[in-house]
Amino acid sequence: MTNIWELIVNSYSENPRDVLTSGGKVYFYVYVEDGKVFLESGRNHANKSKITGRRQLDESNLTTIYNEYKSGAKPSDLLNITFNSVYWFGIFKDLEL
Repeated sequence: MTNIWELIVNSYSENPRDVLTSGGKVYFYVYVEDGKVFLESGRNHANKSKITGRRQLDESNLTTIYNEYKSGAKPSDLLNITFNSVYWFGIFKDLEL
């Protein structure tokens, strides 16, 4: 999973951007500071998420969330792991993982 984390960090370091949630309804902004991945409400679309402030994605959740994503789980199935699963799934989709 190190390669996927590196891909996420590299992609959003080079090109921070709005990403569509996995459900395709709202946008959130993804960017990197000091090797850490952060989320905020979308910046360039009217239909933006209601994230208040900024959230940091926890790299330690990556393996579990990614495996569940690939197995067909829904973000709502993973709320016991993280409330950010819908954003993780959006990132996976954005990066075509």
